Parts: sequence; structure tokens; C-alpha cells
Amino acid sequence: MMRKCQKILTDISLFRIVYVVALFFTSFCHTEVVGHAVKYLLTVWGLGLIVFYYIRPKRFHKILYGAWLIAFVAAYLITCVIHLWDNFFLNIVLLGHVVVCFFVLYGIHTEEKTNTNREIYIIAHFILSATTLAMVISFITLPFGEQHFTFMGNDYRMVIYENRFTGIFTNPNLLAFYGVTAIVFAHILAKKDLYSGNLKRLLGNKILIAFSLINALGVFLSDSNGSLLLLCGYIIVNVIYRIFCGLKTVSMKKILLITGSSLIIAVMLLGGLVGLRIFSNKAVSVALSAGNAVSQGKAIDPMKEKSDKSAEDKISVVTFAHENDNLDSGRIKLLQKAVVVFANYPIFGVGKENIVLYGSRLMEKGFKYSDLHNGYLTILVGNGLVGFVIFLGFALAFGKHLFKSVFLEKSDLKSSPFICIFSFLCAYCVYALIEKTILLEHSYMIAMFWYFIGYASCYMKQYDHTGEFFHIKSLFRE
Repeated sequence: MMRKCQKILTDISLFRIVYVVALFFTSFCHTEVVGHAVKYLLTVWGLGLIVFYYIRPKRFHKILYGAWLIAFVAAYLITCVIHLWDNFFLNIVLLGHVVVCFFVLYGIHTEEKTNTNREIYIIAHFILSATTLAMVISFITLPFGEQHFTFMGNDYRMVIYENRFTGIFTNPNLLAFYGVTAIVFAHILAKKDLYSGNLKRLLGNKILIAFSLINALGVFLSDSNGSLLLLCGYIIVNVIYRIFCGLKTVSMKKILLITGSSLIIAVMLLGGLVGLRIFSNKAVSVALSAGNAVSQGKAIDPMKEKSDKSAEDKISVVTFAHENDNLDSGRIKLLQKAVVVFANYPIFGVGKENIVLYGSRLMEKGFKYSDLHNGYLTILVGNGLVGFVIFLGFALAFGKHLFKSVFLEKSDLKSSPFICIFSFLCAYCVYALIEKTILLEHSYMIAMFWYFIGYASCYMKQYDHTGEFFHIKSLFRE
């Protein structure tokens, strides 16, 4: 019995699967509290695995660019000590999650016995199936409109929140992000190179397309510009890679042509996605309005303004149009306030969990929430120049290696999940400019980024081009 328990507790692949499931359920109204409680317990398990796999056998040197990550953790600890009397415990707990992301999620490439394809296979099936089911339930509850309920002291607004489609999720932006990741995993499950060994394909292309369309509709109805950008970026990177692979010879002229064509395609695609969102929002709005009219025995013209109706004839019409008129949704104000905090604590920052506290100390109207809707800015303010430069050093080293692995590899990777992972990471780095992403948030969104980085590192190790020089001339093949 003891051996079985020890085997389970030291199974690092099992931990990653259980961890993603726990984080997955932190974004749903009915499971959020339990999900958050479980994720903290699992973080302790993850830290124990780091002791078992890295500290005791002294294996940190096997992690690609691990010196940068260790330096960041050291800088983070200094930040916590400097602000010892301000939310020290909360900052240490967040650091625990950061360490798990660095050495358990990203560190998968150091594990010789882990079947990476099997792990991706299990996680992809779970996330795609569970997210699609959540979307379907959200669509079924859509006719009920905005719903309020309180659970364990938390007030939740379901289905419709601020005229935006929220469904059973806790936030419209989270619904959209879940939808995009489900689409990416559907694409991964369509790649034949994933099915090696005894892994069998469970979902055919028709089912994968149907699941993707369901999640895409959720993304459009949520009115999340960030997730739409993430989806657009993912498609564009995939298209660019396919164009590049289709060339028999590469020259500077063709590079410039691909770049120009890609920009045109990006603008057209983004415009098309926005048009699809407007169409889907209007179509669902008309359907809901007609349903409400029939149920109340009244006639309604959804094109007519609410102000044109009498008080007695008013029927609730959901248009899915964002109530916030500002395109930036307050992000410019967040940037201005962030500059004030950074200017006062530029070296080691204030610690992510102290952003609200120090904002109120330094400004009359500080921050309402601790995230700055910009992953890079949050690191800069939370960990100062030292932490930001260290993290940037890791990002540049990893990014250079990643691009080498993709564009210097001679074999065709179109059937490999690696291209899906590469495309998601590229799109996510742009997405991080307008959302709470990258690192300093103990959430599903951040964990997904590090899961993808970890799986990418396994392919990078397989297609090892570390020692090769990556120069623009290396792309010019005969």
C-alpha cells in the first residue's frame, strides 16, 4: 500500500494531468471555490515533486536555460523579503505556483520516462470535451438571460453579464479563452504524428470540426477582443508556416512577399472574424428576442431601439454589445497608474500581491484588482527591472531556440502537434499585451501557457539545433 501511494505521489506526469483538471474547474461558477482549494493543495504536491526530482538528485542543470529561471526565483524571493510586512504569505504562495510552472510544467523535457504524446493526448481530450460540454450548457441556459446566485459568500452573475455572454463561466473573457484553447487542442488531435505507440484516435475530423465550431460560437458571443486576437494570431502563424514549407527555394524577395501577404491575410482574417462575430451576435440576439416575444405573447422588433417602446411593452433584448465604450477597456489608465508604482519601486518591484496595496498608498484612486491586463507590465511592476530583465533573458533564449527548431528542421512538421504548439505560443505572446497572462497569476490561463512551453521544449530537444547559428541567410535554401 505504501509503495502504491509513493508511486502515485512521485508520478510527475499524473500530477500535471490532475493539476490542469483542478485549474480547469476554477473558472466555473459552481466549481470555482472547490477548484481553488484543490489547486493550492496540488501546489504543495508539485513543490514536493521538485524536491524529489530536482533538489535531491541535483538535476536543475538539465533544464534548458534553467539558470535564468533560478535567477528569477531568487529575485522574486528578494522582492518578498523587501516587502516582508506586506502580503508576504500571499506572495510566497504565488511564488510556489511560479516554481511549479518553471520546473514541473516546463521541466518535462528533462524526464526520460515520460510519454509526452500520451500526456498531450489525455489533456487534449479532457479540455476539448469538457470545454465543449460547458459551452453547450451555456448555450442551453442562454434564453434565461442574466441570473444571480450566491455560493459560499461569493456573488455570481451567470449566462449574461454586462450584456456579454458568460454562460456558466465566472467571466466572459475566461469563456472565450477556454474556447480558443479547445479549438487549438482540437487541431492538435487532428495531427497524425500524435498517435504513436498504442494511442488510438477517438475523435474523427467531423467531430473535431463540430466541437471547434461550438467553441468558436462561444468566443464570438463573449465579445472578447483579446481572445479573438489570440485565435486570429494562431491561424496566421499556421498559415505562414504552411506557405514557408510550400516554397522550393527561399530568397529575400520571397521573404518580403510572405511578410506582406501575411499582413494582408491577418487584416482580412481579423476583419472576417469581427464580421462573423457581429453576424453571430445579431443572429442569436434576434432569435432570443423572438423567443421572448413568443413566450410573452408580444410582438417585438429587435432592430428598434428600447427607447421607442413604452414601459409596458419593453422586453429584455440581449445584443451582446460590450457596455464599455472604451476600446482599451480602461487599460490605458491601468498603464498610467502602473508607471507611478514602478517609478517608486523600479529595482525589485512591489510584489504582484501588493499592487492594489501600493496603488492605494501612492494614488488617491489606485487599483481595483491586482492584475494590470498586461502580462509583461505585471512582471515589470511586480518584480521590478531585475525580475523583468531576467525573465526577458529567458524568453529571448527560449524563443531563439524555438524558432531554430521550427525553421531549421529539414523534415516537414505539418503533421506534428509541434506546429500547433508553436503557433499558440506566438499568438499568446501578443495576447499577453492585453490580458493577465504569462506568469504572475495562479490560474488556468497562465498554466496553459507553461504547459505549451513544456511540450514545445520536448520537441525542441528532439529537433536539437542549439549549436546552429540562426541567421536570415539560413532560411535561403536551394
